[in-house]
Amino acid sequence: VTLSTAVGADDLKPQEIRIEASEYQFTPSQASLKELHPVVLTIVNTGKVTHEFESQLFYGGEARVEVDGVAVLADEVGEIELKPGKSVTIRFVPRKKGAIEFMCNAEDPTDHFKKGMKGTIKIE
Repeated sequence: VTLSTAVGADDLKPQEIRIEASEYQFTPSQASLKELHPVVLTIVNTGKVTHEFESQLFYGGEARVEVDGVAVLADEVGEIELKPGKSVTIRFVPRKKGAIEFMCNAEDPTDHFKKGMKGTIKIE
């Protein structure tokens, strides 16, 4: 059974979440989403250095990545790199319950992950 026939995906209001990346944290670093409900995730780099958003959050289905007026459909987006002041919007449907980690593995000027730049999204 697909989402569109099971619960009328076209009629569901998307869950919206905004995550800001700065030195050396994500805000918020914890969030919850509902399984099988569309999501609009916006990631904004409010810092002064390049940050990454790495996660298995988008695995198991298509993700629509939108930046600067360009949209790309992709399977299994694993990493997004954002220059200072830039943002990206990802539209997807979470397909598996559980806690999914996200992190920044950038290493300039220091290892962001080791500085604690990580978080968790719980799919319920």
